Amino acid sequence: MEKFEKISYHENSMYHREANTTWLLRENSLNSINQQIYKQISTETQYWIEVLKRVVAVIKYLSSHGLPFRGDNEVFGEKYYGNFLGLLELISEFDPFLKTHIELHGNKGRGHPSYLSKTILNELIILIKRRVINYIENETEKVNIFHLFWTQLRICLRQIKWQ
Repeated sequence: MEKFEKISYHENSMYHREANTTWLLRENSLNSINQQIYKQISTETQYWIEVLKRVVAVIKYLSSHGLPFRGDNEVFGEKYYGNFLGLLELISEFDPFLKTHIELHGNKGRGHPSYLSKTILNELIILIKRRVINYIENETEKVNIFHLFWTQLRICLRQIKWQ
């Protein structure tokens, strides 16, 4: 037999047809599994984005008003837990999504992602600070004369633009 005849003979054999059918079934089931995994990842990503929107809004509010973030403890429902957790708890009274999130993830401790801990709070403050600094640097490049004051994390900027 020649090569092409062998290939044709193999492709028409019962063994090849069964193997091909099995392969197609598995491929379809894998696509279905991949789609389910993709959908789950997309849903979880959207969930955490919604949590971050609320957390960042609280950070922006507290920082723009010069208020302290943290209190004496880091536990929801206890006394003296600070403005950050206090505002989140206040918002959760009117926001069922945040209320559910705090109930599920609020006081879990280390090793459980919640975006409510002091660690993520500090990281988000640093990220926001970098964006503000970049914005100010970009704005000051456009100005001939400027005076810049840095006091801790609070930034005051006075720009004099020549017309």
